[in-house]
Amino acid sequence: KEAVNYSLEHLTERKSVLTIDELKNECLKNFCGNIDYKKLDEAISKNNEIVFLNDNKITTIQTQKEEIRAVEFVNRTKEKYKSINENFVAFSDEKSIYKETVKGHDYKEQRQAVKEILTSEDQTVIFRGVAGSGKTTTLAELEKGICNSGTKSFYFAPSTTAVNELKKDVSPNAKTVANLITRYEKGLFDN
Repeated sequence: KEAVNYSLEHLTERKSVLTIDELKNECLKNFCGNIDYKKLDEAISKNNEIVFLNDNKITTIQTQKEEIRAVEFVNRTKEKYKSINENFVAFSDEKSIYKETVKGHDYKEQRQAVKEILTSEDQTVIFRGVAGSGKTTTLAELEKGICNSGTKSFYFAPSTTAVNELKKDVSPNAKTVANLITRYEKGLFDN
């Protein structure tokens, strides 16, 4: 039971849905030599915190509650705020125009993303993309539009590697999510 609870807590920090096999592997990894595999199945099936989904997938009651709160927050704060910068034209500097007209760079999707984010009246906007799709380039341009409006911006990433990329290309003040949480817990959120 201890192995299941510990592993659930660890895994659901990063994922809201996981497979039973992922949970078992995590239990075996963290409690190597101390797990009776037959009892592990029983501990999983009898755990009151686990919600069994389809296709061998599971989540937890706590994770569902957190996701419901997040969705409610997003819905409650839709179209409630003034947009950040409706007048900013992304990728309109000389360097970007040169890259687009001479070098063949296509900023169409990034330009659209920046426009949608800067003109949104929602408190929460999700911006995502596959590796190499231009997220960092878009964030750098977004930062220009935010600064142009006089609004203060903050950038956080889950890892030091990701923070270093943000510092290099977007904002020298980027921090880890762990830093954000620590600062919040210490009451230093506005500093």
